[in-house]
Amino acid sequence: PGAVRWGAVGKLAVFGGVAGPLADSVHNQALLAYDVLPLALGPAVHTSALIPPLLAFAYPVLGAAVPAALRHVLPEAAAGARLRGSPLEGLGEGRKAALAVATTLLILKASAVLELSAAMAAPAKLGVLAALALVQWAALDGSAVALMAALLAAIGGPLTELPFIGAGAWHYLDAAVDYLPLAPFGGDARFGLSSLTGPCYFAVTTDAIACWRYFSRSEPGAAKAKALP
Repeated sequence: PGAVRWGAVGKLAVFGGVAGPLADSVHNQALLAYDVLPLALGPAVHTSALIPPLLAFAYPVLGAAVPAALRHVLPEAAAGARLRGSPLEGLGEGRKAALAVATTLLILKASAVLELSAAMAAPAKLGVLAALALVQWAALDGSAVALMAALLAAIGGPLTELPFIGAGAWHYLDAAVDYLPLAPFGGDARFGLSSLTGPCYFAVTTDAIACWRYFSRSEPGAAKAKALP
């Protein structure tokens, strides 16, 4: 494995800590409420002082560490071909990163719209949002490693919120709760989640990977480094 590109890690952490809470505000008011250190920056941005450091940690993990671990454990997946045929295939890493951020914002907004809609059942809402996240991955990335990283985040990401919910940092709104992961183990409704967060974690991972590629390839000496899958 190559040397860690700490400059790119730092840029991705700053991006996650600054842009992440703003992106989260696109949909969080429809899904949850922050109970510890809540912050409101005007009517549109609602977050908590806990969120910037958490996302500053999460973006390098999702965008760099998890894909690197998958490439190490599953080298055949890293060597596999990407999906071809996307009209965005020839775009540079900077434009792909910008599109990844923009489409992630659209997916987060779609999750809020779907959550507030009474016209669809929860499984249908989840299917629509998952399809949007898969289209984003196929158009902007298409690699097996990114798909596996995003799937891991979609499954495990919501579960990582449970300790914070248990500690009272935030809670999901009753109307949004449709997933009780601890119910088989005797957990109560206080640990309820929204299934729509899974595709959101998927999209954020696609976003973080695209930003990591851009930041890492803009580092000094990156042109001589082995290409990232």
